[in-house]
Amino acid sequence: MTPDNRNLLDELRRPEAGTVEFLYSNYRKTAARAVEAAGGSHADGNTFFRIAVIHTCILASQNELPESTDTGVFLTNLSEAHFRDWASERNLETNPANPVAGNEIPDQLSRTHVRKLIRARRQWQKLEKKCREEVRSAANNGATTESSPCVSAFLKSIPDLLAPDNQASLPDVAVSALTSEDFNRIFLTVDQQEANLALNQSSAKPAERKRNRTIAAAILLTAAAIATWTYFSIPKSAEAIFNENYAPPTSILLDRSERETRDAINSPLPAECEQTLQEADIYFKQKNWEEVIGILILMADHENDVCKSDALFYMAVAGLQLENPELSLECLSKISDIERYGEDLYWYQALAFVKIAADRPGKRSLARKAVERARSNTVIPERKAQAEKMLSELGD
Repeated sequence: MTPDNRNLLDELRRPEAGTVEFLYSNYRKTAARAVEAAGGSHADGNTFFRIAVIHTCILASQNELPESTDTGVFLTNLSEAHFRDWASERNLETNPANPVAGNEIPDQLSRTHVRKLIRARRQWQKLEKKCREEVRSAANNGATTESSPCVSAFLKSIPDLLAPDNQASLPDVAVSALTSEDFNRIFLTVDQQEANLALNQSSAKPAERKRNRTIAAAILLTAAAIATWTYFSIPKSAEAIFNENYAPPTSILLDRSERETRDAINSPLPAECEQTLQEADIYFKQKNWEEVIGILILMADHENDVCKSDALFYMAVAGLQLENPELSLECLSKISDIERYGEDLYWYQALAFVKIAADRPGKRSLARKAVERARSNTVIPERKAQAEKMLSELGD
């Protein structure tokens, strides 16, 4: 049963899984298409819809959504507005805006604040468990100045959120992101919906889906039995595991943009580094990996950490393409600002170790440990599921 507008607004004030699933089922495609029409990618559409859902629930919890709000129109307009903000911050071109229909959306200051909240929460989420607990405790207790390696690591991961005149204290937006009960409840509920989508599961309307779940369970049990028999009969080679899971980006510039969108980060490059990446991207698209490395190797010695890290990262990707995982591991190990690359860095490290195990079966256990580390450091549901599958195929 579709909730009426008043009931939906009430549910948005303290959203549960079913409410968020309703938003995704009914409004996500339309909002994502609006973002794509504005010049964004498919990934941008999904990313900024997620941000719009979080923002809408925050407004509802603060009683700032009028009862006349058309939720679908509001989410579509807000998704597009967040995307245009993000593109403008990076001097990216967008398509001309169509006249906004229907609901008024929150102003740019409000939108920027929400993206900063999400950015701070996401970067905190990437810390090791011990550090997460320590940083949250510091935020709760008002001990906001840099007082430990964990707090220092967190601050280094959010340089764009720090005040210019105070680089050693947790910014107010980070404190809010870690201590606000409403924000954290909303954030986790939306993240769970993203995970459910990735795993093709649903957390709402259990009675209506009981029959489907029973059928699915039977299929999964059958598949598990077949998979178990296959695994113990014909062990999968590390080479096959690598080939099934290694999906290199098609473009340096596109990959960099999508990763920044996903983590809501802003890491501008000096003009000369931007030009070098553009030149390397031409050969990257042509799959001329030696030329890519030849162009990036000088940039890897740049004094700017962002330049250096980007060069090393894409040299590592090219190294895997050249079947030189040792080169990839060497490049990844030299990236200093790990916080910026944590998620993808661990993933490519794991793939490099799997590739090494393809040539040296004795390294299979080492590959498994690398995949386990990648799994524990990812917040991307699809990647977590992928790592789980790799671990089962690698065996003990």
